[in-house]
Amino acid sequence: MVDSFESPFDEPEVSFISHGKAVKKILERNNPLADIECFNIGCIIKNDDGIWTNNTKEKLNKDLIVDTFKKIIQRIKDGEKIDAINCSFEIKSYNLLKPNDEINDIVIDSYPVALKQLARHWTKKGNEIIETVQEITQNGTRIIFSAGNRGKRCFNQYCRSTGAEFTGALANDGKIADFSSSRQFCQHYERGMLPIKLYKDGMNITGKPGIDIPYKDTWFEKFQGKKPQNYELLNLEDFKSLIKKCYAKTVTMDEIKKLNDKLVPTGENMCFCFNCIDNKLQIHSLVVINDCLAPHEALKSTLRGTSFAAPQRTAKITLNEAMKEILNS
Repeated sequence: MVDSFESPFDEPEVSFISHGKAVKKILERNNPLADIECFNIGCIIKNDDGIWTNNTKEKLNKDLIVDTFKKIIQRIKDGEKIDAINCSFEIKSYNLLKPNDEINDIVIDSYPVALKQLARHWTKKGNEIIETVQEITQNGTRIIFSAGNRGKRCFNQYCRSTGAEFTGALANDGKIADFSSSRQFCQHYERGMLPIKLYKDGMNITGKPGIDIPYKDTWFEKFQGKKPQNYELLNLEDFKSLIKKCYAKTVTMDEIKKLNDKLVPTGENMCFCFNCIDNKLQIHSLVVINDCLAPHEALKSTLRGTSFAAPQRTAKITLNEAMKEILNS
């Protein structure tokens, strides 16, 4: 799988882990026989002081994507069998339709028009990615992309890749989710709205039995089971002043480290908490439920996105391949 293993979600849906680790967990739980290898192509945009918040945007490295695909191509040519590659990412999607255009979810005739319009937005580096994707599929490995999350009028720019497969998202009623993009190019649809369930020791995002993401070894571990009164409170104005100092690069490391045991109230039963790792300050959101601190995810009920539909399809593809090998052995 090729994904971002450094950046958090654009929205704090599963802020304990990176986007890539969440996608990997969905792959693992849907195909326990899979031998999964991960390639990291993501990074966090942050200032020199390491400040980021839950709204930090993800930036993917196009050069690293090309290099990764080239390495995979070489391994395939050297005789390694790779059944499938999951790519739950998109560098950018485009709205190619005019506001008054009529849209049919399965309009094959729109392919040439959409491809022509996509080509106008493409870059030299984008063409390199397309070429490597096509070489991978020509060598017998299936590659599955997420369709994108900007709605039916938008297209993931990887739709130009001949041989690539796209997975859209289904809502809970079994219909195509309103956010699912690239519909004219989707060969597959899987659940794109997964229930989030919180437990004492972790959370579940796959709908399978048990805990998918334990709190242990995450930033939330030190807050688990604690009450707000266990921590010193920092008022919001002092917090804003400190952040300004961070951006002005006038804050001291001692000031940052002291935040480790403080909370900043931001509203009724809500607060910020801090995590200082390797002299870098991270800011997270907490809520108070039943007098105890809980991750912000406690306010959410669903994990949404085609990013989480694609690994379900990839898991099915690779599980079928594994079963064929078992039956033929």
